[in-house]
Amino acid sequence: MMKRLQLLALAVAAIAPLATAAAQDTRKVKLRTLCFEHVGEIKKVLLVGADDKTVEVDLFTSGYSDEIEATVSGPDLRFAVAGTDAAGKVTLKTVASGKAAAGTRQLAIFLPGAKDGAPYRLMVIDDSEEKFPLGTTLAFNFAPVPVRFAIGEHTKDLKPGGEVLIPQARKVNDMNQCNVVISFADTPQTWKPVNNTRWLSLPQERALAIAFIHPVTRQPTVNCYRETPPWKLPKL
Repeated sequence: MMKRLQLLALAVAAIAPLATAAAQDTRKVKLRTLCFEHVGEIKKVLLVGADDKTVEVDLFTSGYSDEIEATVSGPDLRFAVAGTDAAGKVTLKTVASGKAAAGTRQLAIFLPGAKDGAPYRLMVIDDSEEKFPLGTTLAFNFAPVPVRFAIGEHTKDLKPGGEVLIPQARKVNDMNQCNVVISFADTPQTWKPVNNTRWLSLPQERALAIAFIHPVTRQPTVNCYRETPPWKLPKL
């Protein structure tokens, strides 16, 4: 009897660290989404959280979705759509997955996936003000050539696949506008401006700028999403 109790104690001791690790691996996140381009008719997805609990999220192409809260586990975020199998049982088909950011606030950007893979490719960034401060521009280059972002007095060159956080422009006119020129590399030595405009430079706003080659027109394009984060807006 004593030997059985000793074996039981050893088994519990072995399982306890695994249970503790699983509990530590579970965390709450606040998440928004942004869809670069819809794939088929997938315009809503389910965030699959801990214990396979799901939360529906919209995929908007013109701006961010509303923020949702969920409990997730593991290092990745997984998004799915619901379906049924031959027996009529509800199933979850993964349409996008990717490594979660470290912070509590997450921004999941949905990009068209490879033809032989999941419908969407997922890029997740830390949406917190510590990593994406107000007044800054977070720039990405999805084009196959280098892109130059000149925002006010700041100029940053990005290689294909690169990203950079650009500080707030202080060189502004009387209307708090700064000059912005975004250029794509024409040759290794020359740049072709594709966006020459003015942006407001406000301390309570931030911008996400994505440079890419448009899949239909094949023209160099820049999408810019400016916002004051919803949690900074006055509560009505």
